[in-house]
Amino acid sequence: SNELHGTLFEFLRNDKVVAGGFFTANKPPLRQNQFGATVGGPIFRNKTFFFASYEGYRQVNASSQLAVVPTPAERSGDFSSSDRRLFDPYSTRRNPANANQFLRDPFPNNRIPGSRLSPSVLAFVNAVVPQPIDTGFPNFNARNGDPQKFPSNAYSIRVDHYLSPRDSVWVRYTWSEQNTSSALALKGARITNDIPAKNLGVGYTHAFGPNTVLTALFGFTSTTFM
Repeated sequence: SNELHGTLFEFLRNDKVVAGGFFTANKPPLRQNQFGATVGGPIFRNKTFFFASYEGYRQVNASSQLAVVPTPAERSGDFSSSDRRLFDPYSTRRNPANANQFLRDPFPNNRIPGSRLSPSVLAFVNAVVPQPIDTGFPNFNARNGDPQKFPSNAYSIRVDHYLSPRDSVWVRYTWSEQNTSSALALKGARITNDIPAKNLGVGYTHAFGPNTVLTALFGFTSTTFM
């Protein structure tokens, strides 16, 4: 078009208008915004035109990652309530009846002696691993409700040019970056991803006549996961 045109848009979601999660007792916070703008018009009237756009995405919502953490008794070496037997690694010896096998003695009453517990490991567990809670699920006693974040930005620009009444060419370049941050099982633990992407497109059209048209296209895409 030989006239300048543009648009603005916004899409909103939040916890006031959505249902709660299956694994959460209360409705978790949610903030989602999808917004952007476009603009297009002539560079040279009847000859060269441009179109540019921007789209942004922002989402912050609570997560519900379930996990299993040691109980206070297990932190002190007492696993007597567990059905899984613990064996003393220092009692490892070759099986006299089978030279290809090894034997180990179980800890009495499934309790590891306090003298065998590493002070540095205990300090790490007490500092990093949360205490067990009632999650409402028998097989899980910990939950990480840290927020998840999904911001992204995408940009695009295109130029169309008429070489002649029979020939036209266009070039488009799009680039974007997405950054995600998701909670893992333990409180404070998360995984982040940076995903930059680029795309280039070029097209050429020649009209031989009313029934025959030649179109040539070229495209290049690059996406990196970090």
